[in-house]
Amino acid sequence: DKKEKEATVTYNQLIVPKGKHSTLLLSDGTKLWVNAGSHVIFPVSFKGDKREIYVDGEVFLDVTRNEGNPFVVKTDRMAVEVLGTSFNVKSYGHEETDDVVLVTGSVHVRTEAGRKAELIPNQRFRCTSAGDVDIQTVDVYDYISWKDGLLQYKKERLSVILQRLSDYYGKPIQWEPELERLTCSGKLDLKDDMEKVLNGLTKMIPVKFVKQDDCYYFSVTPLNSKPME
Repeated sequence: DKKEKEATVTYNQLIVPKGKHSTLLLSDGTKLWVNAGSHVIFPVSFKGDKREIYVDGEVFLDVTRNEGNPFVVKTDRMAVEVLGTSFNVKSYGHEETDDVVLVTGSVHVRTEAGRKAELIPNQRFRCTSAGDVDIQTVDVYDYISWKDGLLQYKKERLSVILQRLSDYYGKPIQWEPELERLTCSGKLDLKDDMEKVLNGLTKMIPVKFVKQDDCYYFSVTPLNSKPME
């Protein structure tokens, strides 16, 4: 009986705290790179005609191809279905948007609001908590560089970069509201220690930071500031 077989599926969960990163090999050979602050629920072994996992956080997947058994990644806002491909899913509960970025192959995305899309490589699908959908052509490496220990970005808001660094290193970062309007482009080596990375940021844009009680506080450096005499 098919229902009885499905009822016997045993699930595991991988919880990766902030400041940590992990990889996971599923029973079908699919490999996952799991970013900081992420939660993945997956079966010990896939049964039936569908391979399905749940993600809260960010993962890069290299899915083993199986024509008869589509692979589905579910988040709170969407479901991503593939046969065999490599792609990135970002769906943190505390963020307003979910992203799917396709590297190779093709994926079908369906949102909770009923919106559907089929992606081709180098496209980013984004849905918001309000149900809005946006598809853009992007440089995929900006979105998957984290799995190689790098953070690459183009015209990204500084607040987004600081939040990603906070999650990656597991240390709190706070910033002045004025920083919300700043954007920057560049590449950071996440294999360096956190303070070296943060110092690198201060050389790219007019900001400074201080550390108090294990928290980093960022503020804007006035462009016309002069050393005090």
